[in-house]
Amino acid sequence: MKGISKIYVKFSLLTALLYILIFFFSQSPSLSHLTSLPVWFIPGFYGLVFFAHSAILLKASKGSPQEFVRAFMGLTSIKLFVLLGILVVLLFGGIPRPKLFALWYLGCYFLYSSLAVLSLYRHLKNKA
Repeated sequence: MKGISKIYVKFSLLTALLYILIFFFSQSPSLSHLTSLPVWFIPGFYGLVFFAHSAILLKASKGSPQEFVRAFMGLTSIKLFVLLGILVVLLFGGIPRPKLFALWYLGCYFLYSSLAVLSLYRHLKNKA
């Protein structure tokens, strides 16, 4: 349970920092056009997706190494294709400033993926 609570805190802090960043962009008159409605849902959505992903992988890490690798590869593939599918649907759905939205969406994906990999790496390193 200790590893899960650390991941809760890390994902919560990253999500809070991204929401603070969006809030400051929305308050600036010259940058307020960057914070359209779809931008607000991304950090919370990614926080939930990556927390669930990491929680399942932490549970799988208690089993055999083959079980962990199978869970990691399967969940990561499914997550990647679902998130890319959502991006394609949103981009072709007519959202304002699609290039900027795609950059923000993929940037958040990179941040949350990096945090998830680092957290799992540290957890597995401490376990060994």
